[in-house]
Amino acid sequence: MSFKINKVYTRSGDKGQTTLADGKRYNKDSDVINAVGSLDELNVELGAILDYIDPQTDFIKNTILEIQQEVFDIGGELAIPNNSEAWQIKEQQVKRLESICDNYGEELEELSSFILPGGSKLATSVHRARTTCRKAERQFSKLDTNPQSLAYLNRLSDVLFNVARLVLKRQDKAEITWVPAKKRNN
Repeated sequence: MSFKINKVYTRSGDKGQTTLADGKRYNKDSDVINAVGSLDELNVELGAILDYIDPQTDFIKNTILEIQQEVFDIGGELAIPNNSEAWQIKEQQVKRLESICDNYGEELEELSSFILPGGSKLATSVHRARTTCRKAERQFSKLDTNPQSLAYLNRLSDVLFNVARLVLKRQDKAEITWVPAKKRNN
């Protein structure tokens, strides 16, 4: 399937509806459009990660680029439902994310506290992508669609958590840990 986009504005959404690639019209506040929007937000956050990669953290570049493609594929699943040959996420992609999560996790120390986002611009950017991924997962879970895509989004947030932690380690920066109020107020 090839795409040509010659005109960015169509005026067809001026009254609160939009059209997906399958030609169907949807209210802009519908579950499917919210899910597509969350995936779009996630892809933007993934792109922002690439802007902060430095020589110490270049190891994540290809992973993030591949994930961006797959997140766009999930959007394609929503835009053209019932097209099983299109861009469906498969179990092997979910398993690949598990492998990435495990590999990155091997370099990390066991957690003894919750981690707060921060520590470096890149780590914060990765955490922002992680939370946006969770949002997309919540939106996607409302839909009757490919269960592997939902599993993919669930694993992706885990991968991003480990990426954020590993980025700080490779940058020789400390993780910011949560200190319960009881301990902070003493």
